[in-house]
Amino acid sequence: MCQTLLLAAGVAALIDSMQMVGVPRTTVKFSQSHVSYLFDAPCEVVHVSSICLSDSCDRVNFYTLLKSIFSYRNHPLEFHLLVDDLTEKFAEVLLSTWSVSQVNLHTYNIRDLPIEFRQAATKNHDLLIMSLPEVISSYATKVILVNPDIFIEGDVYSIWKVFDKFRKNQAIGLVKHNDYSVVLIDVEEMRKTKSPSIADYTNKILWLLSLNNDDPCLFLNVSLTHVKWNRINDIKLGVNTSVTLETLNAVSSVMDALPPKLPKCGGVFPEVYLEGDEVPQCRQYPERNYKRKTLLYARSFKYTPKKHDITMMTHLTYQKMTLFEEIGSRWKGPISAAIYLAEDELEKCLDFIEKSKTLRKRYDIAYHVVFKMGRFYPVNVMRNVALRNVLTEYVFLVDVDFLPMENLQDHIKQNIKNMKTMDKKALVVPAFSSYNPRAMIPRTLEEWMRQWDTQRIFQFQHIVFPVGHRPTNYTRLRNATEPYVIKWAPKYEPYVVVQTNVTEYDERFFAYGQNKIAHILTLVAQQYEFIVLPNTFLIHKFHKPFGDLNYFKIKSYMFCLDTLIYEHTKQLNDKYGTNFNFEDFLF
Repeated sequence: MCQTLLLAAGVAALIDSMQMVGVPRTTVKFSQSHVSYLFDAPCEVVHVSSICLSDSCDRVNFYTLLKSIFSYRNHPLEFHLLVDDLTEKFAEVLLSTWSVSQVNLHTYNIRDLPIEFRQAATKNHDLLIMSLPEVISSYATKVILVNPDIFIEGDVYSIWKVFDKFRKNQAIGLVKHNDYSVVLIDVEEMRKTKSPSIADYTNKILWLLSLNNDDPCLFLNVSLTHVKWNRINDIKLGVNTSVTLETLNAVSSVMDALPPKLPKCGGVFPEVYLEGDEVPQCRQYPERNYKRKTLLYARSFKYTPKKHDITMMTHLTYQKMTLFEEIGSRWKGPISAAIYLAEDELEKCLDFIEKSKTLRKRYDIAYHVVFKMGRFYPVNVMRNVALRNVLTEYVFLVDVDFLPMENLQDHIKQNIKNMKTMDKKALVVPAFSSYNPRAMIPRTLEEWMRQWDTQRIFQFQHIVFPVGHRPTNYTRLRNATEPYVIKWAPKYEPYVVVQTNVTEYDERFFAYGQNKIAHILTLVAQQYEFIVLPNTFLIHKFHKPFGDLNYFKIKSYMFCLDTLIYEHTKQLNDKYGTNFNFEDFLF
């Protein structure tokens, strides 16, 4: 009798235990703009499963795996992933922002497995490998279980067809010398037999995985030449490997194009479309409604929030990584950073981090990649990506061009502790700038005060846009020793610390202009109190004006921007009973 049946014997016990603790059979989460469908018989669906947990799943490798599958596939796909809280969010956001049709995602959180099984699995990861098929949706009769550290240079359907080579009653098929990178599992066959306990089941799995590669009941006489290991990290570390960096770059370049458009299957697959309100005045700028592919936690992130901790939320492009490195040397608390990258900049960005003495040891920095699409830098999209992934109770909303004073987080934390509540409060950190690109940026309060006294630093934009920070009241700030409340004025756009449940940014402001002003205006409508923190500061790092500023010279762009601020103020007035006049915000 084939030993795979011994493994199958433990399946029902596991399923019964899961049903007792209420494990959901499936979790399907997509935004309304993505495909949810039924499958027609002529369109054979390929079911692919994998395990992606925070401590063992490289998110960039997993992204590369998906790119390889999407690039060559010719059939609808169902993904079944065993995840934890962090990777569940990662997978759902990635696939819900990726414009790929005829794809569905089901996630199964490891916390919902029986505790006995979770405890056993922590001792041997192979137990998780064999558990996934037993928690997936009941209609998935077969699955291809793949290691997240491989990529596939070919149609995954060719692997799916290997099921045709299964013998009668065969439940599992492994490829010789393939390190369990691809496992074919007949789920129906595994569910046929019962076993008395989870302990029996786990012991049989461990015994099964110790078998040699000559077991005729397990190993298939097939060769999967288009399955390759993603050894990019080994290459960086100098590990000998048959896969070269040039090969990986070549594969990546092939996969950078949009996935192939599949033929409709019996008319049951609606097209992926873009959501968004129609603003006639902005028709020349469709970027407002673009959904950009988003890769959360592109690098390992290990951080447990503590009481009163503050996360710096910021956003940047690859060109500003050097500036971000300097921020990392000053801000010692957690950071949530959204990075706007082209596909070919992803590896360069990660390489920069690993080579940086400041950043490579910082696992409390979460890097979230938004892939480039369109003409503009989507500033409010970037801010929201970073904001949605803040884990602390408080967040510091700031742009990457500003360098904080040393130990700023400690000063802010102390002010928070001194307040009875932070509800509806925005703590303002005063912003300064220097017009000398070679000027030394102060780090300490003493250096800051000395440069302010000698007029080497000034209120940020005190000449070109003084209204933006005038309400901070720099005259009062100069001698203040205690926090003070200020009165808001139109076009005010300070950098503030707030509770993390703060309203998100309005993504209709798709590029430069009004984006931060509109957000502060929303806080005013919600009756936030703005409190300036003395003896704290940010310094703007001098840089050349960026390209989006040129659109301020185009009438159609300004007309669109004026329309958006009109709609924003009108909606706030309708919702909160305020009386904002949109003309007060026109440039």
